[in-house]
Amino acid sequence: MISGSGGNVKARQVDLPAALSVTNAQNVVQRLYLDQLAQLGERTLYLARVDPALRPGTMVRLADSLGLWRIARWGLENIAPGNGSTIACRLDLVRSNGGAWLLHGGSLGAGRSIRPPDYPASDIGWALHDLPGLPNQPATQRRLLAAAWPVAADGTVDAGSGWRHADIFRATQDGGLLHPLGRIRSPAAMGLALNDLPAASGLYFESAVSVDVDFGAADPQLESIDAASIDAGVNIAILDDELIQFCKVQWLGDGRYRLSEIYRALGDGRGAHDGHVAGARLILLDRALMPVESSSFAVDGASYFAATSPAASEPALLQVQGEPRALKPLSPVHLDAVFNAAGDLTLQWTRRDRHRPAWTDGPAGAMAESEERYRISFADDDAVNGEPLLAIFDSNRAEMSLEADQMADLRAAANGALVVSVQHIGDFAVSESARCTIG
Repeated sequence: MISGSGGNVKARQVDLPAALSVTNAQNVVQRLYLDQLAQLGERTLYLARVDPALRPGTMVRLADSLGLWRIARWGLENIAPGNGSTIACRLDLVRSNGGAWLLHGGSLGAGRSIRPPDYPASDIGWALHDLPGLPNQPATQRRLLAAAWPVAADGTVDAGSGWRHADIFRATQDGGLLHPLGRIRSPAAMGLALNDLPAASGLYFESAVSVDVDFGAADPQLESIDAASIDAGVNIAILDDELIQFCKVQWLGDGRYRLSEIYRALGDGRGAHDGHVAGARLILLDRALMPVESSSFAVDGASYFAATSPAASEPALLQVQGEPRALKPLSPVHLDAVFNAAGDLTLQWTRRDRHRPAWTDGPAGAMAESEERYRISFADDDAVNGEPLLAIFDSNRAEMSLEADQMADLRAAANGALVVSVQHIGDFAVSESARCTIG
């Protein structure tokens, strides 16, 4: 069914399991079309008196409008709350097309069948991304999103081939299918980076860098966004394993776009420290991606998944392992070491919460973890990866102090400077370290 006005035309497909003659089918389509047009004309009237004859379904005429209107809803409403309350009869009206739709049923031809092109089903490529949690949405399990796309015989993206669907399964280590997790019905908007993207801390807005992406024939029709759309989560993508959001879009032609004004390493700061090289895969986070239920999976164990499609020769197996990003605490920041005149050390840092990663004014509030815990370790600067450790301390607040004689013992045990590492201990995982060096 085709609808629209002013040149804005769109097709609407309605499933109707029925056997109809051509004339009756035309009548049904016209009725649906006119009913849709009727929804464009709605009015609400308030009457001072209740007329028993005015009830839902009654057809009425209005003095200031041509045609018939149907009463859709009726009710009493207080239109002046307070001491001088006024009760009125509210009528919700919908414009009616009457029986005009029956007048044209026999005047139209049967038309012709418009069939979509029949392409052979393609093989699929797919990815399973373990993403950080979303702000203000408590996470108790991995946040897994599955994406799939058609591929040609040589393994490249083939947007012009016949996409059917991709079925995702929990699988065994050897590729055996256990139970279905869902079906991906639309191919992901996937492109390849055409230039390198430099490393970044992930803590700042990248206004001077850009990345060109080639989406091929699967042109996603990207657009630049404003501040309101940034807060709404528009234009978010996965670049390798880094979550980014781009604000400015420049169309370069032939399915290629330049993405700039980028927020890097959203959520947990991961993926930006090493940068990206040309050829990195970028996938838009949209409705084509399917969330994968993972509440029954072990938090710290390896899980296997497989995808298959009508044209796949065998299931494509992927493995998810390691700590779940959505459950991993964010590393502390602004670690600072201050000595007083007596030589006592005070370490201070700023905590970050995985449920509220953005900076806010006022009290920090309760954290995502059941309790606030930190692990503070001291190591020789020749062993910044933690081996051998000289000392380990715990703290339940974002600071810790050591007396001068304790610091003297640590300096005596080290060959050079001391490296201090602070980690946030969460309910399910341990954060990355915040580090500073003490001479």
